[in-house]
Amino acid sequence: MEDRRAGVTLLELMAVLAVVGILAGLASASLGRVLARAQTAAALHQLAADISYTRMLAVRGGSRVELRFTNEGSCGAPRSGRFSADGYRITVRDPTPRVVRVARLRSSASGVCLESNNDTNIVFGSRGLLLPFENRTVWSRRQGVVDSLTVSVLGRVRRRF
Repeated sequence: MEDRRAGVTLLELMAVLAVVGILAGLASASLGRVLARAQTAAALHQLAADISYTRMLAVRGGSRVELRFTNEGSCGAPRSGRFSADGYRITVRDPTPRVVRVARLRSSASGVCLESNNDTNIVFGSRGLLLPFENRTVWSRRQGVVDSLTVSVLGRVRRRF
């Protein structure tokens, strides 16, 4: 009769821990990409809602309303021909300008930067049309993940997933 004790050897335990470590490393890499994708999408969802809000303020108040992108220096240099921003503010331009909302993307979705193709602002006239009369595209970037939305001259916001 053999006298064997139940249990695992040190070699078996180390092999299992090595496999678990490799799987955890693979999962954390893909998890970081999923998190970056979710944060860029969340930033554009917030921006799309605020663009609609800006247009609604312009139509309801009968005055120009501006969404101006701001950069506090936390975003790197943009690609040529674009403006880089880490936040924006909405200003009603009736006789005296007043800021209605300020959004900082660095605090809500860490690491997300916005890039605009045309100008540093999106302005709606009293009829809800973009001024000047041309489409705007805004990109959201974080760790190589890019998402975008386009604002048409009629004020419609189109997301690209």
